[in-house]
Amino acid sequence: MLTLTKKHTVCMAFMSLCIFFSAACTKAKNNKIKTTSQSIGKSQQHGIEQKQKKTIDVVAAKIQKKQIFDPREFGGRLKSKNESPLIALRAGLISHSYKRAGEQVRKGQAVLAVSPVDGVGMKPTVIRAPLSGVVSQLSYLKGSLVEKGQRIGVVSEKDAFESTVYVTDADLASFDVGDQVDLEVQARGLERKAGKKLVRKNEKKIILAKVLSKALKPEPNSTGYAVRLALGCAQGVCKGLRLGSFVKMILKENFRDGFRLPLNVLQSNQTKVLLVDREQKARWRGIELGSAFGDEVEITSGLEEPYQKGWLLVTGRSKKPKEGDSLNVTTKENSLKEVLESPISKSVNDVKPSKG
Repeated sequence: MLTLTKKHTVCMAFMSLCIFFSAACTKAKNNKIKTTSQSIGKSQQHGIEQKQKKTIDVVAAKIQKKQIFDPREFGGRLKSKNESPLIALRAGLISHSYKRAGEQVRKGQAVLAVSPVDGVGMKPTVIRAPLSGVVSQLSYLKGSLVEKGQRIGVVSEKDAFESTVYVTDADLASFDVGDQVDLEVQARGLERKAGKKLVRKNEKKIILAKVLSKALKPEPNSTGYAVRLALGCAQGVCKGLRLGSFVKMILKENFRDGFRLPLNVLQSNQTKVLLVDREQKARWRGIELGSAFGDEVEITSGLEEPYQKGWLLVTGRSKKPKEGDSLNVTTKENSLKEVLESPISKSVNDVKPSKG
């Protein structure tokens, strides 16, 4: 009886050891499976993160054809259509200046006063504005001596502008009296905040002008023919214009359909552009430049096929992608300000192509 009990005890102990080792093996196996699963999960997450990192944010726009023409430009100065001189009514000394050059004046308002040099007790003669407008010129100031009948200034009508430009004999045949031409003029813009200061920034305006006359003979000592233009200033178009500003008359010729792009989207020394295909992949394309138009340039080759495929033109990016990189595209210019730390406009070559 005692012997059987001892055997039973040994068997029980052996079975306990087997159960212990089996449980330990199962736990180790489960831990290994869990670790492997976690590793796979981390690997997949890392792959997703890497994929997200490779996606580059860009701003893009449609490639569009535009009507292009070759401009011919002729310079002149802006002056008033109606102006009248200020004439000294007597000889004497300019004793008072009521207005300065550039100031507005009403018809009949005092501009200058002339007093006799040796006339004691005589009242000064007041010179008044012959029309409402701007004192565009004052040739003599307070303290100057003038003669009777001498021209001492000019008052110009404020909102009636004209200009005279000078063209060659060949260009004179390109238009007739009564034709309308484009006139590029510098105008004063609205005041804008720059830190704590308010500044005015000049801006270019294109205003239609009518050809009033053209000379039949060139100006003396010149090969240029004078062409007189009147600006169309209806509905406040001429607001901000200043007398004496430089103007350019633009004649258009050689009309054609083509591509014009801003210079700041050109890449790699102005020989490539960055495009987005329909799968939102980066595509670099070589281009050839044509005529320059201020801040834009004509693209004579390289865009016809992307235009037909409906690809987009990249106008801003977070960083420079490689060919075939995935792109996160938006067509809203203001939505990527936070990520566009290196915009295209900061990386282009500043050398502009010459006019073709």
